[in-house]
Amino acid sequence: KNTYMGIQRGIIQESFRLSPTFDCYKHIKAAIEDLSTTFNGIDFAITAVIDPTTNFMTKYFNTYYPGIGQQNTALPFTYPGNIKKMEKPKDGTTLINEVYMRGQGSGTAQLLSVVRDNFSIFTFGVRQKDESQPDISDQDTLTSQAQEYIRINKDPSDLPAIYLDGNLPPPYGSYGIGDWINIMVNDPKAPILNFTQSYRVEEIDVTIDDDGMEEIQVNASNI
Repeated sequence: KNTYMGIQRGIIQESFRLSPTFDCYKHIKAAIEDLSTTFNGIDFAITAVIDPTTNFMTKYFNTYYPGIGQQNTALPFTYPGNIKKMEKPKDGTTLINEVYMRGQGSGTAQLLSVVRDNFSIFTFGVRQKDESQPDISDQDTLTSQAQEYIRINKDPSDLPAIYLDGNLPPPYGSYGIGDWINIMVNDPKAPILNFTQSYRVEEIDVTIDDDGMEEIQVNASNI
């Protein structure tokens, strides 16, 4: 049921105030999500804490700026090393470097923000898309949405997935969602594939086989 969730304010103090303008009938959930997709916006997370005595669960709402996570580039993520295998697809099908973001209104009275990235256009050619945000009635808020859309989509997607040996350092828990980590591949058998690059952790999945061996899958991105 979409009723009272019992969410309390978390202990992390706000570092700035962002005051976009949305339609007065916008749902709070949608407004918070839009705050996280504005240019220079926030990350947010809901964490749950269970009291060991009462078994009562309390949920806390926290915001993070400029983003959740921390710089963890000193931790080793290497192949050969603790990386057992790796997938590193690059996808240009979602690349957009010029967006026409339409807001509230219709006809000549409709809000419109056009944002482009000239370097991406020079490199890959023009990739245009039309997006609609009909509940946004403020020009600055609409432009901020368009800027963030271009920031995320102006380059081909670089989304590596690494599979770690959980019995080797760094241990699970020493890095988390949003952290920036360095991934290094230095394989003498295939030097053309070697690279060192920083990525942001997007997802962590832990599995344990029947022999008690732990494998950690870390999905990351370069934005």
